[in-house]
Amino acid sequence: MAYKPNIPAATDKLSVSQGDIQGNFGAIDDGNATPGIGFAFDHVTLAAVSNVGKHKKVTFPSLSGATLTAAEAATSGNELRIYNNSGAIYLNNNSADNFNVTGATNSQTNGFMYTWSGHVIRWGELTATGTTTVSFPTAFGATPTTVMLTVAADSAPNRVFWNPGSTTSSVLGVKVTAADGTTSATATFYFWAFGAR
Repeated sequence: MAYKPNIPAATDKLSVSQGDIQGNFGAIDDGNATPGIGFAFDHVTLAAVSNVGKHKKVTFPSLSGATLTAAEAATSGNELRIYNNSGAIYLNNNSADNFNVTGATNSQTNGFMYTWSGHVIRWGELTATGTTTVSFPTAFGATPTTVMLTVAADSAPNRVFWNPGSTTSSVLGVKVTAADGTTSATATFYFWAFGAR
């Protein structure tokens, strides 16, 4: 039954409008999750067994200016979807371009975190010898623009340097030397890299 916003009217008798009022309550939460139809859009339905009435996501209209136009008010825009099992997902303008904005936790040796701009920060622990390339635990969408390296304590006083020329989206170019900077050596090191996801 369609929702009737003008029920009850001032002249309606209860015996006449009662059915419409009941219909309105049914239409508010009829399980239809289509935008603009009922409560089930963005919410757990009122008839659910658990989590009744809680938000599943929050949908915002896309704005073309400082104020909301009639067309924008009637159209779904950017969505923030929250999932208990995988963190928060940002759905960009109703497209398939999703961003996981929680990523891995800081306690993980090799982890990552997506930014709202669509970039990714990756960090981890790697080992290399001499001038070589080592694979990132997870590849970037393009060659990272910024990389920072720190030699692990048990590899000191060996040194590690970033080699941008041999770095790609999937491998990190490095040069590992002894303390004098001239002899090839092996070192375990930590990296922090920023680039396109």
